[in-house]
Amino acid sequence: MFHQFIKLSSLQDVFQKHPFSLISTLGLTGVFSLEFFYPIISQIVLILVVQIIAFFSDLARYKFMNQKRKTSIKQKDNKIDIESTDA
Repeated sequence: MFHQFIKLSSLQDVFQKHPFSLISTLGLTGVFSLEFFYPIISQIVLILVVQIIAFFSDLARYKFMNQKRKTSIKQKDNKIDIESTDA
């Protein structure tokens, strides 16, 4: 089998001659490795976890306020009456 070797002076020559090998070339050189994405992935996971916690805390607060809205507190003399308006 005959292999033709091309003299390349920089990575830019590789991208000009073989534009589809950009990702594979960066992967082989270690520039595009998974360690490069760890900070980005951890930031995305952190943001998603915070958003999920905020969603469930808002949902719990909404349910609590909705339940609180269904009760009325009345003070007569020195006695406090709490009436629930549940159906």
